[in-house]
Amino acid sequence: MLQSRILSISVKPHPKILIKNVTLKLSTSQVQPSNDYKKLCVFWDFSTRERKQNGWSNGGCTLVKSTGRYVECSCNHLTHFAVLMQVKDEQVPQDHDAVLTVLTNIGLSLSIVGCILTFFAYWRFTDSKSEQSQIRMNLVLVLAVAHVLFLLGSAAKVHLILCISVAALMQLFYTSALCWMFAEGIQLYMQVIKVFNTNLKMRQVYGFAWGLPLILIVVSLSIAGNGSGGLPSFVNDKFCWLSVENKLVWTFIAPVLLLILIKGKLRRQFKVFDENQLKLPSSAGAPYHSNQTNPKQKNMTSQHGHTLQKPQEDMMTLSDFDHSEFQDPKGKRSMQK
Repeated sequence: MLQSRILSISVKPHPKILIKNVTLKLSTSQVQPSNDYKKLCVFWDFSTRERKQNGWSNGGCTLVKSTGRYVECSCNHLTHFAVLMQVKDEQVPQDHDAVLTVLTNIGLSLSIVGCILTFFAYWRFTDSKSEQSQIRMNLVLVLAVAHVLFLLGSAAKVHLILCISVAALMQLFYTSALCWMFAEGIQLYMQVIKVFNTNLKMRQVYGFAWGLPLILIVVSLSIAGNGSGGLPSFVNDKFCWLSVENKLVWTFIAPVLLLILIKGKLRRQFKVFDENQLKLPSSAGAPYHSNQTNPKQKNMTSQHGHTLQKPQEDMMTLSDFDHSEFQDPKGKRSMQK
């Protein structure tokens, strides 16, 4: 229900982006106060005339203050503005919201510390040039940076350009983290299932883990920039993250779902392999025993015995980091030889 006169504002030449939000003070009609309704700052979006709500949209506009007769709105664009009365959504109580915010900040802070400690542990106590160490060091590093950006998300909301930058960087690092997780799954798959010729080309891994997120960011910014709302529509109204209204959030969700489906298929193959390994020692006891009793033997039987033992150790790293990696890098390299 419309609660104010429609205010139209324009500037010529039309600016592509407003550096600061525009503050509007609109007078509203007198309505009996009710806890079931709330006032909403909206604008008339001509690209949505055929959609619901007769083209009214609250994208880029937030309610700053509301009194009995006046409503103060803050918007990051210029067009036709008004105030609507909307049925209230179920809101989290303010005290609960404060507790959740504190818990989120504490949890993310602890996660950042854990990621940093994990990075230095792999750098100091493992062969940092190995494939697995490189993948996990990059994974915890991008997660730490992504968590820092998440903590900055609420503070960056006051400045539009800063908010867009934070949202784009969050998409970059969180998507990169998912790519590094996927790369780790592929690396374990090569070691456990393929066994022979298992070396990954790390240049291709780096290109995938950083190239795909960059492409997705360019696509997201292009869609937002060429849309009716312009670049400000890249972020939502409550937090510096991808907008839900123009479906930009799917540039993050779609790759996540695809990677989860592929990794789920790999996990099923791991499960089948693990079930087969449980039956293996009774039928292949001789080669396995040969590897244990004569470790310096270099014939084919001994090599196959070591191959049967190693995947069982690597299976422990499918979901969690393996403590067996934290050993002398020189000893590790000599064993690989």
